Amino acid sequence: MNDKDLQMEHINCPMCGNGSFSPVASDTDIEYATSNRIFNFVQCENCSLLYLNPRPVAEEASRIYPKTYHSVNINSPLHSDPNVDKTRERLDKNRCKDILALLRPGDTVLDIGCGDARMLRLFKKFGPKDLGLVGIDINTDKEFIEQMKGEGITIINVYFEDFDMSRLNNVKVVIMNELIEHLWNPSLCLEKLSHDLKPGTYLSIETPDIDCISRRLFPKKYWGGYHFPRHLQLFSKKNLRYFLEKGGIEIVKQYSILAPSFWIITFRNISGLNSYERSKSIFEFLNFKNVLVLGTFTIIDFWLLALGLPTATQRIIAVKR
Repeated sequence: MNDKDLQMEHINCPMCGNGSFSPVASDTDIEYATSNRIFNFVQCENCSLLYLNPRPVAEEASRIYPKTYHSVNINSPLHSDPNVDKTRERLDKNRCKDILALLRPGDTVLDIGCGDARMLRLFKKFGPKDLGLVGIDINTDKEFIEQMKGEGITIINVYFEDFDMSRLNNVKVVIMNELIEHLWNPSLCLEKLSHDLKPGTYLSIETPDIDCISRRLFPKKYWGGYHFPRHLQLFSKKNLRYFLEKGGIEIVKQYSILAPSFWIITFRNISGLNSYERSKSIFEFLNFKNVLVLGTFTIIDFWLLALGLPTATQRIIAVKR
């Protein structure tokens, strides 16, 4: 892999613009080997945001999100199987019961960064009838778009920054799961949400939490939440709440949720395993298809939650006033 052709940029803090920072963590792209370069997370000395600096330019997205990426690669150890998906659906339904309770027939749910449309399918299955279900994402396969159209779900291939939310009617809930950490311009995203969301629209965000126990155990490298070089910024509960409230979005609740996947990725990183294909390593049992492994780390997170300790993923429910 020739790293000289990977275009990089040095930046100030992508949220507050401050140029002072301290080094935090560094590693190569252990998961997908898209580059041999060492990437660095730094921490802003003003707002405490963790961000990748330098980072790949936006035009490198197709390289750092290869076709072997787990969300589109059924051979990936991080791609779950139908049995796991059924359990995951039950957990997702329980986690989203507060949002489901808000919805009425005719409301629209917008999923920004919808991926495989898992959440939109959940709302279609368990939500009221006649919901408008819209997902936006980039590099979405045309065949998948047609498939979702047949299921009553509209997928639009567009960057969120370029999407005109006024074209949608009756948007009640906006979903942003595992998205904000991937954005090249997160401050612009939050500004757009603050401007475009109508009063009374709810926002649900899930993103890694830098104060979690697993990162405290592996702060310099290996932690799955770093996801070098695809996670471009990472938030604590405190600074994510601050940036939302600064944009006029009121926090309804914020809390930790189960995140067994980050434990698995962390220990795969420690074991030198990639995320795009299975190897002959004795540690290859650490994968998303292994119900026993998923169950073990889920129990660990249950105990952390019971003790009031943060897991690797935080969730915010907020509303535009």
